[in-house]
Amino acid sequence: LRNLVKLIGVSAFARCMDLNYRFSNLIGSVYRNGDVIFSPDGNSVISPVGNKVSVFDLKNNVSRTISFDCMHNIVAVTMNNTGSHMIVSNEG
Repeated sequence: LRNLVKLIGVSAFARCMDLNYRFSNLIGSVYRNGDVIFSPDGNSVISPVGNKVSVFDLKNNVSRTISFDCMHNIVAVTMNNTGSHMIVSNEG
């Protein structure tokens, strides 16, 4: 990111990205490790957060946690091309 800002300049970088995001879901586990993937439509980012999976809707600025728990922290997440199935792998 630092190299990108140096390459295109700070003002151009600020025009390219909306940096006005509010924090949400601050209570609980934090991202530690694992894959971060985009949904097939490109509107959401899916990431492991401890032993749960969070989905961040970039278009509507909303986040939610998928309602299942693993016994150990999740380290890998993948999704099929249609977004109908997701596979997660944990540390244990």
